[in-house]
Amino acid sequence: MDLAAIMAEVVTRLGSVPSLAVHFGYPGKLNRVPAAVVYPPERIDFDLTYGRGTDQYPDLIVVIFVRRNTPRQSIADIAPYLAGSGASSIKAVLDTKTSPYVSAFDVQVLWADLDPLAAFGGGEYVAALFHLKITGSGA
Repeated sequence: MDLAAIMAEVVTRLGSVPSLAVHFGYPGKLNRVPAAVVYPPERIDFDLTYGRGTDQYPDLIVVIFVRRNTPRQSIADIAPYLAGSGASSIKAVLDTKTSPYVSAFDVQVLWADLDPLAAFGGGEYVAALFHLKITGSGA
């Protein structure tokens, strides 16, 4: 499995979410929000099946940032991304149930964490951290 290729596919899919600025890797700052940042995984599991058949990225992270406003407004702004379905649903856009990936067998959004006090590049945000499990060819 090619890490750069699967990250690029995730970025492309996130680009279909209305009004979302998407970043690959480690941007220095966010020029506009809402924004998504796709980070590489901290760990890669090799050889999950016999003969280099399957590798896995057990925790590739996608972070969605929205501007920190009042608590009520911030939750309203982040909620569409946390929904299980809809045009802004990160789960619906990224899970392989909607359409297959070229660079991986399976992509699952497993869970999301909320960070109401996220800081990034000098800005203050509310963030949702989506944890993806990605499984693909080991060859």
